[in-house]
Amino acid sequence: ARKIFNREAPHYVAYDFIGIKGNHEKMSSSSGNSITPSNLLKVYIPEVILFMFAKYKPGAAFHIGLD
Repeated sequence: ARKIFNREAPHYVAYDFIGIKGNHEKMSSSSGNSITPSNLLKVYIPEVILFMFAKYKPGAAFHIGLD
């Protein structure tokens, strides 16, 4: 990044926890209650998904409504 853009590469910061509204369990693939991007696209258009993530700072926890 420094050679091309003359600046350091951005630092990745993951979201703390993303859950499903109304479900009080922790989302995990081993428990079978995880959501894939393709599943979200069955409910929301891409711009809405982008907005849901963009309105929270990385490192924050938030919940996604599927109703």
